Amino acid sequence: MAAALLLTCVAPPASGRPKDKMIGLGRVGERPASSLPRTLVLGYEEFGPQVIAYELIGFGWNQWKAEGHELPDDVAVKVVVYRGVRLGKVRAAYPVVRGRGDYRYVEYGRALRFLDRKIAEVEGWKEAKQAAWPVAAEQDQLATLQNTRAAIIRGLGRPT
Repeated sequence: MAAALLLTCVAPPASGRPKDKMIGLGRVGERPASSLPRTLVLGYEEFGPQVIAYELIGFGWNQWKAEGHELPDDVAVKVVVYRGVRLGKVRAAYPVVRGRGDYRYVEYGRALRFLDRKIAEVEGWKEAKQAAWPVAAEQDQLATLQNTRAAIIRGLGRPT
């Protein structure tokens, strides 16, 4: 799976206002002005295909749609993982606005528990050789889930 991973985290400033960063596969850039410290913004696909991710973050199509067909107001679905921040602040910083932004909000611990459970399931499929997907797709899926888990820990710290 070649989906780009997008993470946001706050780098402590040398002086003055915090320097916010976006960390993607090999590139770093400025964070959007509306971003909030102690949050990570990832793509929907970083939590696996819809059949896996739905349990945690719902369908892969925009919240204002009844089904997955394309419309002119489609935007990428993003997942905000937050730690130590009230959900109300997260929603205010990353609002769902039809045609402009579609976010799903997941608390840090819940995201890690979900990923741990799904990683174990995919590893179990491999061990039992009963995977619903070909082996290469199964390995890609496992790598995606493991990379997402590692990125969350890098961006928001280790579990306590």
